[in-house]
Amino acid sequence: MIQSVLASTLGFMQMGRTKNVADLDQDQVNRPIMANGTTINWILGHILMARQGPHKLLGLEPPAAPEKLAAYGRGTNWNEHGADYMSFAELKDCLAASDAALKTAYEKACSEKLAGPMPESSFPFPVASFGAGLAAYQFHESYHLGQLGTARRLLGLEGGIA
Repeated sequence: MIQSVLASTLGFMQMGRTKNVADLDQDQVNRPIMANGTTINWILGHILMARQGPHKLLGLEPPAAPEKLAAYGRGTNWNEHGADYMSFAELKDCLAASDAALKTAYEKACSEKLAGPMPESSFPFPVASFGAGLAAYQFHESYHLGQLGTARRLLGLEGGIA
């Protein structure tokens, strides 16, 4: 059951992300939307960086080279790390490949493993089970997907989801 919930939630997140960035270009994605240097590029890269967690837990290859994702950690921004950011096209390609890999892994995940404990060093706070930990990663990503809609508005654009 949780396998289908994780896979379905991933599909909703993919749809929202894709719609919110479909009509954007490299310049818009790299334009700071706040004085601190936050950009849509950072939001997308941070989502990809955070996906290293579920990828590792599910035995998947990292969603992108870890050295490319280092610029997207919490508290980093365009003003300090923009030269290290991935291109918009590369971000979209890596996210699409990650979507496909995670969807397959969620659908194939063993119910016993999902109901079992989360490895202690794998998550910054306690969760009830491995499956709950994967869901918490999705919650984190959903938070940042909401930022994409706000970022569009701060760039003077209409919302991307109709």
